[in-house]
Amino acid sequence: MYNAMDSYLDVDTWHTSHPLDDQRFYKALSKIVRDPKFSPEAMGEYIRDKKGVSRDDNGDVFNNVIDRRITEAYAIQEFVRLGL
Repeated sequence: MYNAMDSYLDVDTWHTSHPLDDQRFYKALSKIVRDPKFSPEAMGEYIRDKKGVSRDDNGDVFNNVIDRRITEAYAIQEFVRLGL
């Protein structure tokens, strides 16, 4: 399921806050967020594994971006769950 994120991750600028990167993230997330088995934490682990980012490196820019995307995914998942 999480390979839907590849369209976002396969672009060199995936970790930036550029509007196009945000758009790619949200578009990829929209393909999986409604799946009852979807987990923002598992999505984050998929991203870390694919990009070779350690969860333990709190100072790593990539790790911080992944944490932000996990937080966004939780918020969007809740929004969808509530039918808003």
